[in-house]
Amino acid sequence: MEFEIIPSLSDTGYYGDTLALPKGDCQPCQCYPPGTQETADSEGGGSGPPVCDQLTGQCLCKPHVIGTNCDQCEPGYYNIISGEGCTACNCDPVGSVSKE
Repeated sequence: MEFEIIPSLSDTGYYGDTLALPKGDCQPCQCYPPGTQETADSEGGGSGPPVCDQLTGQCLCKPHVIGTNCDQCEPGYYNIISGEGCTACNCDPVGSVSKE
């Protein structure tokens, strides 16, 4: 009889392998809060721990936010601190110094 070994995942808000020796390898997600989607709290609000991939640690970014930690706006976007994702620049190409 053969058994398949299924890796154990870390809890929400953490990533890594709980079965790694000697004491597991779970680490907290390193997500930038304004750019990262959050889990729901016990009342269904959005103030739980940040969401990241339980194996790689890649955070789940809000719209137009990029980076492993969700800490940068896509080119052509700004205002990550809004907490709603990044906003399109909508710059006038004639008066702009760059396309970003």
